[in-house]
Amino acid sequence: MKSGKVLRILWLAAFLLTEGCLYAVILIGEACGADETALRFISVAVACFFSAELLFFKRGLEEFLLLAAMLFTVAADVFLVLLDSHYELAVGLFLAAQCLHGVRILTGAKRRLWPSFLVRLLLSIQAVIGLVAGGALFWLTALGALYAVEILGNLVDSCISIARDRRFILSAVGFLLFILCDVTVAANGIAWLWELPENWLHFLSSLTWAFYLPSQVLIVVSALGRTEQKAPPVTDGAEKEN
Repeated sequence: MKSGKVLRILWLAAFLLTEGCLYAVILIGEACGADETALRFISVAVACFFSAELLFFKRGLEEFLLLAAMLFTVAADVFLVLLDSHYELAVGLFLAAQCLHGVRILTGAKRRLWPSFLVRLLLSIQAVIGLVAGGALFWLTALGALYAVEILGNLVDSCISIARDRRFILSAVGFLLFILCDVTVAANGIAWLWELPENWLHFLSSLTWAFYLPSQVLIVVSALGRTEQKAPPVTDGAEKEN
């Protein structure tokens, strides 16, 4: 077995073990009523760290885009998780991360960029027009609408790309969990309208992270299966010409 393959296997085992332990501690701690905000942020930072190690192993465009997207994700969680403020900036950073993921998916599957991004642009324009018509156009709603278009586009593109490379199954499941996380965040944000009891609010908060961390792990791991392009073998005729 080649040393590079051994290192990737060790990388995957270390990554899953580390995130699995953090995931268990976070869920158990929150079930017991503990505040696991710091561990939540650390778990995302760990995913970013391992994506940096993946770039060291492969050093390709897809790994670079993955690391850039994870850095934007960590930056967004500084405001959303640690500070619980500057929501417009946080959503803007998440939007940038999704745009990078979109480019990464399409280039990783060797698909053209413009068809998907044209559809995303048209949907984004329609979303903004809808907000204007409804009198709900604010920085947060506009950024949120653009973000929703991008993350849904990444889910769709991941599903389409499965036909080219089965590793995009992990990417598709990761973005699906990411969307479920966003749904629970939105539900938690308007839960006061439903006058839910405190234990239900705590459950929604825990459910958010139950979806979020696995989504980041799957998105990072989906890049591990990329195979490098090998040079075509030299034919006998070419050898004779040389």
